[in-house]
Amino acid sequence: MGETGARYSAPPQIPSNVTVPAATDDFSQGDLLDLLCPPSLAEKFRRFHEDNPHVYTALVTLAREWKSRTGGRVGIAALFEVARWHMALETTSTPKLNNSYRSFYARLIMASEPDLADVFEVRKSAADEAVAA
Repeated sequence: MGETGARYSAPPQIPSNVTVPAATDDFSQGDLLDLLCPPSLAEKFRRFHEDNPHVYTALVTLAREWKSRTGGRVGIAALFEVARWHMALETTSTPKLNNSYRSFYARLIMASEPDLADVFEVRKSAADEAVAA
């Protein structure tokens, strides 16, 4: 006869050969949490977006300029590279633009800026659910 109840195992333990640093000014409890439970790409994007709102603004500005001059679509990758270029030349502290965030920015811009709702051609992506949420 098989068991009828669900079996639960204990949570995984940190191996004894792994040193977990204590929270300090340079290493916060949030960093420790990220180490133990890595954030999803969507969460990393949200954090980056909150910390760097000027990236969104730059991408929207570039998309509007493209659309006004050509009337057509543009790839978010092209705008990302132009934004990288301008930010590197115009600022002393340039945020690292992670290419993995491109699909999130494309969807966020299309969802938030009605005039740019059709400016990007997109494929199915993990960003679809994250931006819709």
